[in-house]
Amino acid sequence: LNGAAFNAEKVESGTVTMDYIVPQTLSLGTSIQLTPAFKFNLDLKWAEFSAWNSLDFKFSNNVDYLNFSSVINYIRENQVGDNADPDEMRLRRKYDDVWSYAIGGEYQWSDQLVLRAGYEPRTSAIPGGSADLLFPLGDMDLYSVGFGYQLSSLTRIDAAVAYAHTETDTAACESRNANSCIDGDVLYNPYYSQPFKTEVDAYFFAFSFDRKF
Repeated sequence: LNGAAFNAEKVESGTVTMDYIVPQTLSLGTSIQLTPAFKFNLDLKWAEFSAWNSLDFKFSNNVDYLNFSSVINYIRENQVGDNADPDEMRLRRKYDDVWSYAIGGEYQWSDQLVLRAGYEPRTSAIPGGSADLLFPLGDMDLYSVGFGYQLSSLTRIDAAVAYAHTETDTAACESRNANSCIDGDVLYNPYYSQPFKTEVDAYFFAFSFDRKF
């Protein structure tokens, strides 16, 4: 049944490897000086998250749980897909490519001080049918403020703080990655038939010191 002999070990140990693909991205931007003191910035971004069709983990030894899962996959392949071998686990992702934009402004308060603010509504690459807790990210709003200060002709400091918020609400049986109701979907399905919600708040801080010499 596409399986191997069970180890029946209390504790299984070994190594696991995976090839991690960093999705390619494209960014376009422009900066417009609307007045002597105010500058407007616009960015347009694209990311190819569809490259994450699955996350593939290769184990150095056969693992009993994966052996068991591979048998179920063999029996139910048309329903659950081929996501396990005795020594390999393939976590389904099925993400989308996404476009997003960001806007920002700079105000030259004085010869030394510039004030900045920005907003970016990030479209989620994760459709409802692929939601889970590994990447609990829905549509996200990102807000940022910062400043730059010219200490001298040779020295400058820049600082910024940002806040991001995202929520997801997944109905029962909606996601193949977390709460599938398909019989035999056992490899990674922690919330079988249960609805779930996620909420993430993230805070970012940046500081730079520039000294010319």
